Amino acid sequence: MALPGLHSVDRGAEVAFERVADLIAEEPDCKVTVFGSGPVPLDVGDLAEVSSKHRRRAKLRRQHWSEVTESACETIRGHLATRERA
Repeated sequence: MALPGLHSVDRGAEVAFERVADLIAEEPDCKVTVFGSGPVPLDVGDLAEVSSKHRRRAKLRRQHWSEVTESACETIRGHLATRERA
């Protein structure tokens, strides 16, 4: 799957998408290729590197996207487990 802008920005949706791709790629019969227009790997910097003016909002945003990521991964794990039983 190709998503323009993937790897070129450090936003929660991109981080969540990459985590979901990693989860699927852990399955022995799945192959995942993710590419975008930025450098690999996308690394979320330390909050201390965010200017103090924006740090609180960055922390809340990271928490939100972490919850979204975990929810998506749990859903996918359920589908992968169902597929294994079939």
